[in-house]
Amino acid sequence: MNRKISCVSQSIVGFTLIETLLVTVIIGILAAIMVPSWVAFINTRQLNAAQEKLYLALREAQNNAKRDKVTWQVSFRENNSTVQWAVHPASATVASLSWQKLEPVIRIVDTDINASDPNGTRFDYDSTNNLWKMQFGYKGNTHGQIGRITLATRNGGQAKRCVFVSTLLGAMRIAQDGDCVN
Repeated sequence: MNRKISCVSQSIVGFTLIETLLVTVIIGILAAIMVPSWVAFINTRQLNAAQEKLYLALREAQNNAKRDKVTWQVSFRENNSTVQWAVHPASATVASLSWQKLEPVIRIVDTDINASDPNGTRFDYDSTNNLWKMQFGYKGNTHGQIGRITLATRNGGQAKRCVFVSTLLGAMRIAQDGDCVN
């Protein structure tokens, strides 16, 4: 009698090979469904963080110009497929700048870099140094410049983020996706 009980308890312990394979297949299917959404989520987060960094860089230049009573500039460029920016006095040379980097997945949307892009970035473009710039005078106003810088991801997502300098007084705003065209 004890022998039958031990056989029965052994047969219900563990999983069969079919059950294990079924669970593995289900996990694989769920992972395949979730990965594109996860990648899009991560890219959007990186895009939002990049937009915030550029907005703060523009504000920093504007505040420095008011504080120091001299013209300050923010310069943006793509160097080795990485977006970089620097906040500096307008009199500084490009070689002396301390460049900050964004995530490599971020790119500047502009026809100067990619001919198939819309004209997404409208800051002054310095073709000699291959950079975009925005200058702020000693009162925090722009030097007759208004414009925007538009960012997107390199992997072809539709999400766009932009920062506008929308008035000659230096007012700034941020926008996303379809609002980046105005």
